[in-house]
Amino acid sequence: MATKKKTTKKKTTAPILTGVDKWVAEINKHRSFAGHAQVRMASQVRTPYILRRPTGILGLDIGLGGGWHAGGAVEIRGEESVGKTLLAYKSAGELQKLYGDDTAIMIWGTEIRMDKSFARLAGFAVAYSSGEIEEFNRLRHRNGQEPLTKDEITDLEFQIGKVVDVAADTADVGFEILLKALEFGGFQMIIIESLGALITKLVDEGTVSDKHYGGPAGVVTTFQNKVNPLYMMDRPDGSMLETTLLGINQARANIGGGTYEPKTKGALGAWAWKHALLASVELTRGGQIRTSDKGPVVGRTVRWKTIKGKAGTHDGKKGSYDFYHFPKLEPVFWTDVQEKWLGGIDMYNEMAEMAKDFGLLGIAGSWVSWDGHKWQGMNNFAQFLAENAEAANAIKEQCIAESRILVRYD
Repeated sequence: MATKKKTTKKKTTAPILTGVDKWVAEINKHRSFAGHAQVRMASQVRTPYILRRPTGILGLDIGLGGGWHAGGAVEIRGEESVGKTLLAYKSAGELQKLYGDDTAIMIWGTEIRMDKSFARLAGFAVAYSSGEIEEFNRLRHRNGQEPLTKDEITDLEFQIGKVVDVAADTADVGFEILLKALEFGGFQMIIIESLGALITKLVDEGTVSDKHYGGPAGVVTTFQNKVNPLYMMDRPDGSMLETTLLGINQARANIGGGTYEPKTKGALGAWAWKHALLASVELTRGGQIRTSDKGPVVGRTVRWKTIKGKAGTHDGKKGSYDFYHFPKLEPVFWTDVQEKWLGGIDMYNEMAEMAKDFGLLGIAGSWVSWDGHKWQGMNNFAQFLAENAEAANAIKEQCIAESRILVRYD
C-alpha cells in the first residue's frame, strides 16, 4: 500500500518595506491621521475625470474634454438671459437619458422656484405636483375647456429618476444641505441656480441699509474648503465622490478693471467660486435668427468659450450653437416634447456640422453622404439624426474618437 506524502504549506512572508514605502506604511498607522488623511503611492490613486456628464451639445462636450467633470465643481457663466439655466437643464436631461430610473439630481434654487414647464421644454423630465395639476384643471374649467384626461395627468406626473428641490433662507443653510448631499454621494449632479443670488445669514438678519463687506464670498470660500476633502479622499467603502457640482453664475461688467483683467467677472461673492472650478464655460449672445431677411426673430446664436479648464479641459476652446425660442405653453406635456421639436438648442444641426468638420461626411455639391446613404443638404441630414437615435449616437462616438478623447458617461 502506497503511503501518502505529507504536503507542507509554504509560508508566505510579507515583503520587507524600506525607504518611502516604509514611511508611507508607518504614516498610515498613526491614529491621529485615521479618517483625516490618506497617504498612498500615486500608482494606487484613482481619479474620476474619465467619467463625464454630457451637455447635449457635441461641440461643447468635445471642448470640455468629454463633458462636465464628475467629481468636482464646474460653472456656467454669462450675461443675463443668454441661456445658462437652459444649458444646465439640458445637461440634467442628458443624465436622465443615461441613468434612467437611477438618475438622482438636486437643484438648489436661490432666486426663483424651478420652472417645470421650461425644464420639460429643455428636455429635463420633471413631474408637476398634484396642486399644480389641480390648478391647471381649474383654469381649464374657467376657460371652458375639458378637464385633463387620465392619460394627460399621467403625462404631467411623469418624471425620470429622482429630482430633489432645495430652498433655504440663507446661503449658510443651503451650503450645509449641499455638504450633507455630497457626504451622501448618491447624486450624479447638483445644480446651484444661481450663485449671484446668495444671501448670507448676517445680511438676512440685518436691514436693507446695513453695509456688509465681502458678502457671500466668505461663505462660498468656507463651503469650498469643506467640499475639497470630500472630493480628494476616498469614501469609507473605497469609492470616489463622483457628483458633479454645477454652479450657474451671472457675469457682470468688470467696471474699472485693468488692461489685463477680464471684461466680465462673476457676481459679487460668486467670484470666490472660481478657485475650486475644474471647468468654467462662458456664454455670450450671437446674432439673431430670422425666418427671412425681414421676418420675425425666432432665435439667436449662442457662443460658448471655456475660460477655465483642468483635468482634460483647456481654456480658450470656442464654439457656438443655435437656440430657437420656446412657445409659451402651460402645462408642457412630455409626449409633445418627445414627438415634436418645440424649440430650444438645435443640437442636431450642430452635430451635423461637427461631423462635417471632422471629415466624416462625403460632400458633393449640395449632397451629403454617410454610412452608404445620401441626403440633399445638411438640414436634411440633421433631420435624419434627430429622428434616428442610433445614427446620432454613432456620429457622436465617431466625433469623440476623432478628437482622441477617452471618456465614459455612466
